[in-house]
Amino acid sequence: MKKLQCLNILKKLKKSSAKTADKVSARFHRAFGSTSTGFTSLLSVTQGVLGSTLSSDFNSMLNSMTKTPATIYDRAMDAEYLKNFVGGGNHRMFDGSHTLFGAFRAVREASPDDTIIQEAVGLVEGLFKDLTTAKGLPLVNWDKATYDQAANYLQSSFNIPKEWFSDMMSYDAPELLGSLIGIAGMAFAWNRSTTEEFSKMIGGMLIPAVLRANPLLLIVTIVSLAKAFHKAKATGEYTELADGALKGGITSGASMAAIAQVSVLGGPAGLALLVGVSAGLLAAKGTKNVSVNQIGDFVAERTKIVVRETKKLYRASSHKLIRAESRIA
Repeated sequence: MKKLQCLNILKKLKKSSAKTADKVSARFHRAFGSTSTGFTSLLSVTQGVLGSTLSSDFNSMLNSMTKTPATIYDRAMDAEYLKNFVGGGNHRMFDGSHTLFGAFRAVREASPDDTIIQEAVGLVEGLFKDLTTAKGLPLVNWDKATYDQAANYLQSSFNIPKEWFSDMMSYDAPELLGSLIGIAGMAFAWNRSTTEEFSKMIGGMLIPAVLRANPLLLIVTIVSLAKAFHKAKATGEYTELADGALKGGITSGASMAAIAQVSVLGGPAGLALLVGVSAGLLAAKGTKNVSVNQIGDFVAERTKIVVRETKKLYRASSHKLIRAESRIA
């Protein structure tokens, strides 16, 4: 009898959750429905920024905010590595205590005298510290010999760099944020966007996922791509699928390329962000009514213009600031 009551309660909760999700999604689309194209473009630009060279600056900023002396929980998570030093900088993939389950187990065994709250806080702090480093957290735990064999095979057979494979097996804070944004965007657009708009979001995620080697975002992209293919198959909108994916990829790619160009020239992070967002939005606007075969040349030219004009504005502002400081002095 109790089992039947529990099942009825679970069914009611499931229905209630589904209704709540539908209401939230409907309200969101009433708010953004008229500007769905702009919203899609903004998502693609955001993915481009998070997948660019600015991600390391974002990690550094978060890491400086959470940098504290090592706790007993940090030492418990690193205990296996401190015993044998296997894996070097990539040891988190091999020590078994940096996956979510492994870290939970290590924290639970760190001290017999702490409370559940202390363990929970220690777990979150320890994982977040590692998440904001360049190596991030592992997606799964590996045996070192198996990992080396797989990395060597991919490099020798397919010319896939070991560093890229290592990145694909781990994730950091910007990659996690990008995947969460991707999940949110796809959830809202799942049943209400056109094939082309839905595909734009997929294209906007695919380029950063592959170039940045973001495993979480790649999973979201693959699931969404399967949905888009199913929808295109039902409606016959294969052209819209290809068009949308290409335009979304160009939008995020333009942001990444512009930011990379500013970084190479030695520009500050603020300038790189401004250029990246501007280039991405211009690319999205330009590709709206441009045929597929014209897109590549169009975006390349617009990206150069944005970088050049923004550099002029930045230099002019810098000169004004220098003159103002000299007058004050």
